[in-house]
Amino acid sequence: MAILALLLVSIIPSVYGQQNDNQLPDPGILPDNQFYGLKRFFEGVWISLTFGDDLKALRTLELAQTRLAEAHAMASAEKPEFVGTLLNQYTEELANANKLAASLTDDKKAVVSERIAIATTQHIPILDNLEQKVPEGAKPMIIAVRENSIKGNMQALKDLASKNPQKAADIAMDLAKGRADDASEAARDGHQKEALKAIEDVKAYKDLADQIKTTSKDAEKHDPEGKKSDNSTRGH
Repeated sequence: MAILALLLVSIIPSVYGQQNDNQLPDPGILPDNQFYGLKRFFEGVWISLTFGDDLKALRTLELAQTRLAEAHAMASAEKPEFVGTLLNQYTEELANANKLAASLTDDKKAVVSERIAIATTQHIPILDNLEQKVPEGAKPMIIAVRENSIKGNMQALKDLASKNPQKAADIAMDLAKGRADDASEAARDGHQKEALKAIEDVKAYKDLADQIKTTSKDAEKHDPEGKKSDNSTRGH
C-alpha cells in the first residue's frame, strides 16, 4: 500500500498546484520504466474522477504537457524510439483540452482558454529544441506536431477572444514579441531554420492580434447599446 500511495503522489499532479508556465512539469516515471503502464492507468482514473469540463480541460492540458515532457526526456536520453508515440499522444491530449474549452461558457471559458494559450506558447520553443535532438528521419514528425501545437494555441486565443478580445489580442502580441526574441536567439546560435520558423510565427501572431481587434471593433459597431451599457455600469 505504501508503494501504491507513493506512485499515486508521483503520478497524479494537482490542478491547483501547477508548475510555472515557463517550464514543463517533471515527467516522473518514463516509458522505459516497468511502472509506466501503472502511471498511465492512474492518469485515466484521475481524469475519469474529474467533474466539470473546466477542470477536466485543465487536467487534460496537464497530461499533454506530461507527454511532451516525457518526449523531451526520452530524446535527451537518446531513446528516440519513444518520441513519436509520445508526441502523437501530446497532440491528442491538446486537441481534447481545446475541445473541452470550446464547450465552456462565460468566465470559465476565458480562464481555461487563457491557460491553454499561455501553456502551449511555451511548447513551441521546446519542440524547436526537440527537433535538434532526434534523428533526421524524425524531424518531419516534430515539425508536424509543432504546427498542430501552434494551431491549438491559436484556437485557444480565438476562444478567449469570444469572451475577452482585449486580453486575447494582448497575449497574441506578447507571443509575437516572445517569438521575435526566439528568432534572434536562434539566429545568434546559427540555427537558421529555427529562426525562420520563429519569424513566421511572429507574423502569424501579429495577424491574429489584428484580426481579433478588427472583429472586436466590428462587434462594437453592431452592438453600440452593449458598449453604452458597459460604460454606464462603470460610471456607477
